[in-house]
Amino acid sequence: LRAPTKQPGCHIRSEPALPHAPKSGRAHTTYRDYERGRRAAFAAKARFVRLLHLVVARRRLANLAARLLARHPEWLDVLLGVAGDYVPPGALLGRLRTG
Repeated sequence: LRAPTKQPGCHIRSEPALPHAPKSGRAHTTYRDYERGRRAAFAAKARFVRLLHLVVARRRLANLAARLLARHPEWLDVLLGVAGDYVPPGALLGRLRTG
């Protein structure tokens, strides 16, 4: 048996995980900035997931949501798109406002 790195088509990544991180002592600051930006970018999705957990945890609320989604299947399409990261969470509010 050959080592996995010796097999054809197998490559080892040599670049750092954060390619633009400086090699000096500022790497921690750069990572903190990256983490702050990532949290800001996904804040709406995190709120959506928390709300979804709240609805699913309460039976009556979940049943109400199921009845609403049965009457409005286009809302379900948007909800699944947001959950699957295909649709931005802001589209959910826009869709619910327009009905």
